[in-house]
Formats: sequence, structure tokens, C-alpha cells
Amino acid sequence: MIYCKFSDVSERDMDLLFLEEIASSQDFLNIFLSKINLFDATVCSVEQSKVDVEYGESDMTVVVVKNGNKYGLLIEDKIDAVAMPNQSGRYIARGEIGKQNGDYKDFFVFIIAPKKYLEENEEAQKYPNKITYEECLEYFRSKEDNRSIFKIQQIEQAIYKQKYGYQVVTNTAVTDFWDKYITYKEEHYPDLWLGSKRG
Repeated sequence: MIYCKFSDVSERDMDLLFLEEIASSQDFLNIFLSKINLFDATVCSVEQSKVDVEYGESDMTVVVVKNGNKYGLLIEDKIDAVAMPNQSGRYIARGEIGKQNGDYKDFFVFIIAPKKYLEENEEAQKYPNKITYEECLEYFRSKEDNRSIFKIQQIEQAIYKQKYGYQVVTNTAVTDFWDKYITYKEEHYPDLWLGSKRG
């Protein structure tokens, strides 16, 4: 078996792994489609880091088509980063914008992350559709080619990083301050742009 060594695995690395597989494998796409009962749809576009100035960034945006209708899959990817306040809500807001702009007829919001992250993170539990890294690992383990072996080891390292790597500890006082600051800014100075908002 080929051995693959990574100095680190970032969420961006995982985004590109998942987007490549979604674009090239109907079986992998079906992991997502099965969650929303949208079987037999096919991919027409994939995009990494799609940004809206007001509502921030979608890690992955996939547009699929079925019976002539387009549907958006907006996907947040997490390994171990702290979720931003109302991150899932901003995904829904970006989805509504895409729907209003005619990018797709309807949309679905996902989070993909290690199982432990999904179980323990309160914000992650708000997403309507969830896929674990472990589900993806099971998919690649059903293959026998070197490409899949490479991806197995990359996903395993991401899961290991989430379990045993540096763990961010939330400072409640600081988080509360920024939550109140952002709320105040949005109520009193909605046109003030503080820079790129992630997620």
C-alpha cells in the first residue's frame, strides 16, 4: 500500500478533496443527495470559497440539476475551528440570495466535519444536513485504487487532528464582547464594513 505523509491538513485541503470527488464521482455526490432525497441529480458547477460581502463565505457551493431544475448545495467544512456566531444562519441567508438571483430553484445547507465535532459543537448541530468525515472515509475504503488510498490517509489525518491536535478554547468574555459589538454595529451602523467575514 502506498504511504502518504502530510505536514498538516487544513480545511481548505479538505474542501478541495471533497469538491474534486463531488465533481468526478456520482457515488460520492449521492452521499449528499441521499440526505435530501434528491436522487439522480448531476453536478453542473462547483465553487470553493464563494463570498457574499454582507453574509460571508460558503466553503463549498455545488449546483446540481435534476429534470431541468437547479439546486444549490451550500457546504460548511470544519475540522477543529471554532464556529462563528450564527454561522449556519448566514449559510441560509446566502442560499436565499442565490435563490433570489436565479442561481437555483432551491437550496440545501450542509456541514461536513469529523463525527466528534458534530456531536460536541452547538453551532454545528443547527445545520439542517450533516455528513461526517467518517462517512466519507467509509466511501473511500470501499475503493482499491491508489487515489482513494491517498484520500483515506488525508481524511484520517484530519480526524486525528480534530481528536488530538491543538484544541481551541473559547474565551466566553471575549466572545460575548464581540457578539454584542457586532449586534450594536448592525443595529446602528449597518453600512459599516469591518472587513471580510468568514462563514
